[in-house]
Amino acid sequence: MDPPFAGYERDAAFELGGGFSFDAAGTYLDLELGNYISPSNNQNPTGTRLPLSPEWSGSASIGYDGEVLSGGLRSHLEYVYRGKIIFPLTLDAPQNFDEKYGAINASVRWTEPNEKFYVEIIGRNLDDTLYRVQRADVFFSGVYDSFGPPRTVEARVGFSF
Repeated sequence: MDPPFAGYERDAAFELGGGFSFDAAGTYLDLELGNYISPSNNQNPTGTRLPLSPEWSGSASIGYDGEVLSGGLRSHLEYVYRGKIIFPLTLDAPQNFDEKYGAINASVRWTEPNEKFYVEIIGRNLDDTLYRVQRADVFFSGVYDSFGPPRTVEARVGFSF
Protein backbone atom coordinates (compact mmCIF):
# COMPACT_ATOMS: atom_id res chain seq x y z
CA MET A 1 0.00 0.00 0.00
CA ASP A 2 1.36 3.41 -0.97
CA PRO A 3 1.71 6.07 1.73
CA PRO A 4 -0.94 8.85 1.57
CA PHE A 5 1.68 11.38 0.58
CA ALA A 6 5.33 11.75 -0.24
CA GLY A 7 7.50 14.79 -0.26
CA TYR A 8 10.98 16.16 -0.04
CA GLU A 9 12.27 19.47 1.26
CA ARG A 10 15.79 20.84 1.20
CA ASP A 11 17.36 24.15 2.09
CA ALA A 12 20.88 25.47 2.14
CA ALA A 13 22.65 28.61 3.30
CA PHE A 14 26.10 29.70 2.20
CA GLU A 15 28.38 32.48 3.40
CA LEU A 16 30.18 33.62 0.25
CA GLY A 17 32.65 35.97 1.90
CA GLY A 18 32.94 39.74 1.74
CA GLY A 19 29.56 40.12 3.45
CA PHE A 20 27.63 38.15 0.80
CA SER A 21 25.38 35.18 1.46
CA PHE A 22 23.22 32.87 -0.63
CA ASP A 23 20.16 30.90 0.50
CA ALA A 24 18.04 28.42 -1.40
CA ALA A 25 15.08 26.21 -0.49
CA GLY A 26 12.96 23.80 -2.46
CA THR A 27 10.00 21.53 -1.81
CA TYR A 28 8.49 18.66 -3.77
CA LEU A 29 5.08 17.28 -2.73
CA ASP A 30 3.21 14.31 -4.16
CA LEU A 31 -0.18 14.57 -2.45
CA GLU A 32 -3.54 13.25 -3.64
CA LEU A 33 -6.97 13.12 -2.07
CA GLY A 34 -8.12 9.76 -0.81
CA ASN A 35 -11.79 8.93 -0.41
CA TYR A 36 -13.33 12.41 -0.51
CA ILE A 37 -16.69 13.94 -1.48
CA SER A 38 -16.62 17.56 -2.75
CA PRO A 39 -18.84 19.88 -0.68
CA SER A 40 -19.57 22.02 -3.76
CA ASN A 41 -21.30 19.36 -5.88
CA ASN A 42 -21.06 16.00 -4.07
CA GLN A 43 -18.67 14.54 -6.66
CA ASN A 44 -15.80 12.29 -5.67
CA PRO A 45 -12.45 13.82 -6.76
CA THR A 46 -10.36 10.97 -5.31
CA GLY A 47 -6.90 10.96 -6.85
CA THR A 48 -6.87 14.75 -7.40
CA ARG A 49 -4.01 16.78 -5.90
CA LEU A 50 -4.54 18.00 -2.36
CA PRO A 51 -5.81 21.62 -2.46
CA LEU A 52 -3.27 24.42 -1.93
CA SER A 53 -0.32 22.02 -2.24
CA PRO A 54 1.88 22.78 -5.24
CA GLU A 55 4.00 19.95 -6.55
CA TRP A 56 7.07 22.25 -6.60
CA SER A 57 7.87 25.41 -4.65
CA GLY A 58 11.03 27.15 -3.60
CA SER A 59 13.10 30.27 -3.23
CA ALA A 60 16.59 31.58 -3.82
CA SER A 61 18.12 34.73 -2.39
CA ILE A 62 21.34 36.64 -2.17
CA GLY A 63 22.15 39.04 0.62
CA TYR A 64 24.81 41.53 1.57
CA ASP A 65 25.66 42.66 5.08
CA GLY A 66 28.45 45.21 5.33
CA GLU A 67 29.44 48.81 5.93
CA VAL A 68 28.63 51.81 3.71
CA LEU A 69 29.05 55.49 4.63
CA SER A 70 30.30 54.39 8.09
CA GLY A 71 26.95 52.72 8.79
CA GLY A 72 25.61 49.22 8.44
CA LEU A 73 24.07 48.16 5.14
CA ARG A 74 21.90 45.07 4.80
CA SER A 75 20.38 44.17 1.44
CA HIS A 76 18.42 41.18 0.22
CA LEU A 77 17.22 40.06 -3.22
CA GLU A 78 14.88 37.07 -3.41
CA TYR A 79 13.03 35.02 -6.02
CA VAL A 80 10.10 32.87 -4.84
CA TYR A 81 8.35 30.20 -6.90
CA ARG A 82 5.08 28.34 -6.39
CA GLY A 83 3.85 25.63 -8.75
CA LYS A 84 0.28 25.18 -9.98
CA ILE A 85 -2.30 24.74 -7.18
CA ILE A 86 -5.91 23.62 -6.90
CA PHE A 87 -8.27 25.47 -4.56
CA PRO A 88 -10.66 23.81 -2.07
CA LEU A 89 -14.47 23.93 -2.21
CA THR A 90 -14.70 24.31 -6.00
CA LEU A 91 -12.13 21.56 -6.37
CA ASP A 92 -13.75 19.83 -9.33
CA ALA A 93 -14.48 22.99 -11.36
CA PRO A 94 -12.24 23.08 -14.48
CA GLN A 95 -11.10 26.67 -13.77
CA ASN A 96 -10.40 26.08 -10.08
CA PHE A 97 -6.62 26.34 -10.13
CA ASP A 98 -3.89 28.90 -10.32
CA GLU A 99 -0.91 28.49 -12.62
CA LYS A 100 2.67 28.46 -11.40
CA TYR A 101 4.23 31.82 -10.70
CA GLY A 102 7.42 33.46 -9.53
CA ALA A 103 7.92 36.79 -7.80
CA ILE A 104 10.87 39.01 -6.94
CA ASN A 105 11.29 40.73 -3.57
CA ALA A 106 14.09 43.04 -2.42
CA SER A 107 15.09 45.18 0.54
CA VAL A 108 17.87 47.60 1.48
CA ARG A 109 18.42 48.91 5.02
CA TRP A 110 21.05 51.39 6.17
CA THR A 111 21.66 51.93 9.88
CA GLU A 112 23.65 54.98 11.01
CA PRO A 113 26.96 54.32 12.82
CA ASN A 114 25.59 54.77 16.37
CA GLU A 115 22.52 52.66 15.56
CA LYS A 116 20.16 55.46 16.61
CA PHE A 117 18.14 55.33 13.39
CA TYR A 118 17.77 53.43 10.15
CA VAL A 119 16.29 53.95 6.70
CA GLU A 120 14.84 51.00 4.80
CA ILE A 121 13.19 50.38 1.44
CA ILE A 122 11.28 47.14 0.83
CA GLY A 123 9.83 45.97 -2.47
CA ARG A 124 7.54 42.96 -2.80
CA ASN A 125 6.30 41.31 -6.00
CA LEU A 126 8.46 43.73 -7.95
CA ASP A 127 7.59 42.13 -11.29
CA ASP A 128 3.87 42.71 -10.50
CA THR A 129 2.85 39.07 -10.94
CA LEU A 130 -0.90 38.40 -10.77
CA TYR A 131 -1.67 35.28 -8.70
CA ARG A 132 -4.63 33.92 -6.78
CA VAL A 133 -4.43 33.01 -3.11
CA GLN A 134 -8.02 31.78 -2.69
CA ARG A 135 -11.05 30.71 -4.70
CA ALA A 136 -14.40 29.65 -3.29
CA ASP A 137 -18.07 29.23 -4.14
CA VAL A 138 -20.21 31.98 -2.61
CA PHE A 139 -23.86 31.09 -2.14
CA PHE A 140 -26.11 33.11 -4.53
CA SER A 141 -23.24 35.10 -6.04
CA GLY A 142 -20.97 32.61 -7.80
CA VAL A 143 -17.24 32.14 -7.43
CA TYR A 144 -15.10 34.51 -5.37
CA ASP A 145 -11.41 35.01 -6.27
CA SER A 146 -8.87 36.57 -3.95
CA PHE A 147 -5.54 37.70 -5.38
CA GLY A 148 -2.12 38.28 -3.83
CA PRO A 149 -0.94 41.86 -3.45
CA PRO A 150 0.38 43.67 -6.53
CA ARG A 151 3.80 45.30 -6.63
CA THR A 152 4.32 47.14 -3.35
CA VAL A 153 7.16 49.39 -2.26
CA GLU A 154 7.46 50.80 1.22
CA ALA A 155 9.93 53.05 2.96
CA ARG A 156 10.62 52.93 6.67
CA VAL A 157 12.52 55.14 9.07
CA GLY A 158 13.15 53.81 12.57
CA PHE A 159 14.60 55.35 15.69
CA SER A 160 16.20 53.82 18.77
CA PHE A 161 16.09 55.71 22.08
